[in-house]
Amino acid sequence: MPSPLPASLPADLQARLAAAGVRDTTDLPAALDRDPALRAAWMSFLAEYQDEIVQAALLAFLSAPDFDALQTLVGQAPFILEEGFSETVNEVIAQAEEAEETDFAESVRLRLAGLRQIKAGMALSPLAQALMAFVQAPDDAAAGAVFAAQRQLLLPQEAQRSLEDHIRSNDPTAQDHLAGRRRLLHRLRQGEP
Repeated sequence: MPSPLPASLPADLQARLAAAGVRDTTDLPAALDRDPALRAAWMSFLAEYQDEIVQAALLAFLSAPDFDALQTLVGQAPFILEEGFSETVNEVIAQAEEAEETDFAESVRLRLAGLRQIKAGMALSPLAQALMAFVQAPDDAAAGAVFAAQRQLLLPQEAQRSLEDHIRSNDPTAQDHLAGRRRLLHRLRQGEP
């Protein structure tokens, strides 16, 4: 979800970012990783314009169309994983419910759940991350692509055991989905289409 850089960027920081190949926010994390001085200048800018940046991140969060967009936003604004941001989002939910905007409140709740999932995923092992990506893929073809990309992690019997033993749900629809993914992983591990 590329978004433009803040309009309030000082000219010298804009020039440094442009020289580093940063066109929009999707280019930012890699450029900051490559250049510690640029990272320091960016962090200084963030500190000075914190309120505006939090508001912009909140708007980006509220309009994130899917889980991938949330992950991109976390890469651009990792502070949204902090508890203070979650509290702000909960206030938005409460205000929406007060205004009887239940659909909007529910959509924000789903985004917040996704954000919590991203935060939890950062603490997961590589196998657990690969399994979560496999389970959460939107369809079997996408799950097959995850398997192909993460073959070293998902091919061993340990992956099947972990999926069987550790990933559970009380929701009947989710249980059906998980059963299907367990069968699919078994077939892929056996070399079946």
